[in-house]
Amino acid sequence: MLVRMRRRTFVSLTVHATCVGSLAACGDPGGPGGLDEDVVVDIADHDGLDRVGGWVRLPSDDTGYSEAIFLERIADDEFIALSAYCNHQGCNVERDGTAYACPCHGSRFAANGDLRSGPASADLRRFETDFDADAGTVTLLA
Repeated sequence: MLVRMRRRTFVSLTVHATCVGSLAACGDPGGPGGLDEDVVVDIADHDGLDRVGGWVRLPSDDTGYSEAIFLERIADDEFIALSAYCNHQGCNVERDGTAYACPCHGSRFAANGDLRSGPASADLRRFETDFDADAGTVTLLA
């Protein structure tokens, strides 16, 4: 069956299809899934975690997660855990002062993982944490 279409309609549909395809190629906003199981981090094993403002980069081999995870002590009894995965093209962000920056295309993220500037389109993934002062551990919850 032959379908006749005006040139303007054809161009409009072509541009729309190209834009949708381009957006899909920019990366998965959700990125890697969550943790498969809880990850217990012994604070004594990581020099940076013994004080507020201290942080460590946990490699994927230590957590079982597909990407590195940044763990920072933000209060005496509170931690924040963020995936290093930038959703723009899957690069790993790096610590930049008290914030994060993607070395591949310049996306910037606040200390809490909130997106500040693109081309990334989503915040860094946050993981829930549970601090046990008596045991001296922080658990990243699956």
